[in-house]
Amino acid sequence: MNGSFGGETRFGSQVRATLWKSVTSSASIIHPTGYDFSIIYAMNSKTQAGAVDGRAATWNGSSTSYVDRHPASYWQSAIYGLHGNIPVGVASFASIIVPPVNHAAAWDLATGAFSDLHPAQYAESGLTGVSQGWASGYVVDSNGNSRAGVWDLATGAFTDLHSILPPSQYTSCSYASSIWHGVGTYVGGYACTANASHAMVWYIPPA
Repeated sequence: MNGSFGGETRFGSQVRATLWKSVTSSASIIHPTGYDFSIIYAMNSKTQAGAVDGRAATWNGSSTSYVDRHPASYWQSAIYGLHGNIPVGVASFASIIVPPVNHAAAWDLATGAFSDLHPAQYAESGLTGVSQGWASGYVVDSNGNSRAGVWDLATGAFTDLHSILPPSQYTSCSYASSIWHGVGTYVGGYACTANASHAMVWYIPPA
């Protein structure tokens, strides 16, 4: 973004959130002091977002700017998409006897608000990208299959994109990994046939 890239640097078993400047090829490690693991999954011109020790996190270009965005009462969280002041990702529940269960999640950096956007009829969900108040992601049905979806963040409404695929061709699964909302909405991802996964773009016309 603006000539910068984010991700991770590995030093043996250590994983450190890192920023690169494409013009100078310089790298800045923004891992916060006192933590074991950090990574950047998404960024815009001023903010980096990802996770630190299994907790959603944001930065503004330095290790000292790190902010813990983890919502109270959840087990783990991470941010995978960012547009403006709106990060999206997952927040999960777990216990000694219950494995992690992801819920689609969104934050508002301007207000500090957190929203759990999990559709109750599904086993799990998560958000992967965000654009102009709309988010891409997935749900997991009772059979353990992922289904591509899109969320209206203003209302929390979920649309199952898997349901509009030809059922005779795309069988068990689909996944939405990115989104662009403008004149209509474009969602990128993949859908599964009996033998392979196929790249996929869904288009939702303007209302």
